[in-house]
Amino acid sequence: MTEQQELIAIAEGYHELGMSIIPFYINPQAESNGVHDKKPKIITYAKWQTTPQTDDEFKALDWKGCNGFGILLGKQTKDNRYLVVVDYDTKNNFKTPEERENYQKAVTKGKEIFDVFPTTMTEKTVNEGLHKLYWSKTKPKTDGSYHDVAALELLGENKLCVARARCPWQ
Repeated sequence: MTEQQELIAIAEGYHELGMSIIPFYINPQAESNGVHDKKPKIITYAKWQTTPQTDDEFKALDWKGCNGFGILLGKQTKDNRYLVVVDYDTKNNFKTPEERENYQKAVTKGKEIFDVFPTTMTEKTVNEGLHKLYWSKTKPKTDGSYHDVAALELLGENKLCVARARCPWQ
């Protein structure tokens, strides 16, 4: 099995749970600020924010050149759960030394908080951050209010979580 076939099989596992999947191209070369560029292969995925992705739509996805995928969060799975992600973001894309220094403090604080969360599946992100994945019985709202002070964000409704790892609940 090729790497891309394995990636598609992993994405299919998420889709089988009832989640909408969007193929991604993740540039393996970091930009000058150390951040990797991530681009969805499909730009118009808004319909899946209100309508579940069908099996035929999943099978018709264009995976050519893709090396990752996005999971559209905030949609109920087939077993009435929601995937929610705690995102610890370490990318440094600030321009001034003061912005970088303040964000480095937030990254340090965020790591301390992130490590206290209960252990679940933890995935390293392409930009050297971390994701912790959880199941919720209630629809999670996205909350980025702690991003600047603790480099943490709760990814929920209508957010894409870019992943490359197998779903641990399959």
